[in-house]
Amino acid sequence: DGIPNDQEGNGDLDGDGIPSSMDPYESPTVKMSMRVLLQGAYDPTTKLMRDDLRRLGLIPLHQPYGAIDNSMYEGVEVMDPSLLERTGETAPVDWVLFELRKADANATLISQRAGIVLRNGDVIDPMSGNQLMHIAPVPANYYYVVVRHRNHAAIVTDPPLWLSPVIPPIDFTNPDPIPLRG
Repeated sequence: DGIPNDQEGNGDLDGDGIPSSMDPYESPTVKMSMRVLLQGAYDPTTKLMRDDLRRLGLIPLHQPYGAIDNSMYEGVEVMDPSLLERTGETAPVDWVLFELRKADANATLISQRAGIVLRNGDVIDPMSGNQLMHIAPVPANYYYVVVRHRNHAAIVTDPPLWLSPVIPPIDFTNPDPIPLRG
C-alpha cells in the first residue's frame, strides 16, 4: 500500500488479515502450554486418548467453535494439514478452546484461543504445531483459565492463577497442583 509497515499504526503489519492489535503472532503476547484429557476419548489402558476423529478424517481444518455458536468464538485458527499425518502419542484428537477470564465476580472473558489436543494431552498451536500457545496481550494479573470442548463440560482453574508473560505449564490432567472445578 506504499505505507511502511512500521508506520501503519494499528493496521495489519504482517498482512494476514488480522489487525495487529488482535494478532497473537504480531503483538507482544503471553505464552502458555497446557495438558488436558477429554474423558470420552480417554483410554485408561494406554493412558492416551483415541484419535478416532483424525483416523476418520473428521477433524476440521478450521477451528469449529464459530460454526457451533457464532457468538462463542470467531477465531481464525486453521490447522496445518500436515498435523493430521501424525500418529502415535502426538496424533491430533480434536480442537479445544481455552479462555482467560478475569478473577472478578463475573469472571469476565478477556481472551480466547483455539488449539489442538493430542493423544498424550498436550495442547498445541494449530498453525505452528508448537506446544507454546500465543495469547493476545493481557496485563499481568490473576485469571481463571478455562478449557472448553464441544462435547465435554468445561473445566476451570479455581482459584485463579497469576498470569504474566511467563506462565508455567498448566496440567489439567493432574488436579493436585492446580485446584480445578468442572
